[in-house]
Amino acid sequence: MVSSEEYFYYLRKAFKKNHIHGYMIDCKANRKTCIYSENRKWVVSEIRSGVAVSPKEYDLDDLWHACEDIIARLSRDEEHRKKTWMDWASPTNWAEKMDEPIAIRKLTQEEARKIVIAKRQGDHTGGSVETQETAEFSHILPIYLERVSEELCNSFDEDHQVIIGHDFGGAVWIQAVEVSASDKIFSEDIKEVGKEISINKTFFDRVLKSLFVKAFDPNMTENKNRYTYAFSEEGRYLTCFEEDILESNFFTYEQIEKVLDAIEDYVRDGAKRIEERIGGKDTIQLVTFAAHMRRLMAENPDLKLISVLS
Repeated sequence: MVSSEEYFYYLRKAFKKNHIHGYMIDCKANRKTCIYSENRKWVVSEIRSGVAVSPKEYDLDDLWHACEDIIARLSRDEEHRKKTWMDWASPTNWAEKMDEPIAIRKLTQEEARKIVIAKRQGDHTGGSVETQETAEFSHILPIYLERVSEELCNSFDEDHQVIIGHDFGGAVWIQAVEVSASDKIFSEDIKEVGKEISINKTFFDRVLKSLFVKAFDPNMTENKNRYTYAFSEEGRYLTCFEEDILESNFFTYEQIEKVLDAIEDYVRDGAKRIEERIGGKDTIQLVTFAAHMRRLMAENPDLKLISVLS
């Protein structure tokens, strides 16, 4: 059986992809549905005022069913549960069979060349020294699944508040998106495209949040039609910049440019930075973010929307 970290890695990915909110993984948190270990058992429970409500226990070797339980509790309906379950179970089951996590390693040109030579010689001569040397590559061309266990979670520090990639910890995630026209926009209507930027949530709230809130347009069609079942069994439309639930806030490229222009004003204006208590390291991170953001938009010139999600 693979480690619990592996199970939870894919569980977090499935929850993010399906816009599931109100959970805590591998620990307890008030007003959250949690999965955590206690007294050598896995426990799935909602926590209210520090007290477990409707807890269910699972043996340590039965984490699979514990994960299924929390998925079922957090899904808004059966179709949503099945989709979330599949997004979690498919990679988790594969990892379980392989007993290691998965990452992609591209072959070098030399490795690929040896494979081709080995196959040709093997087909016509019945084998060769080079065929034996490259036997480990005989089943792959040109990409090989290699086993790794690295995962980004709270990888930020004071010198790296902004990164390219997805950090599952306390972060704000920014990515170019395509949004299907709909009177009610759900996660399945949002297609994420290209690279993702992760920003330390504390840094975002302290330095960047006010700029994004100022640029946010709640009357833009894509924002006005956002619909959620978060904290509402009947469902509701979202009316402002959201940060307490896992729902996208949409910005046009032009609105993002205004945010970046404001950032450049901060960087150039020392008096304003002192007034806003933006230090030297913060300034470097702002410059880093602006560079990443402009590169992200330049790499997706045919799109028009950016999602900001926390």
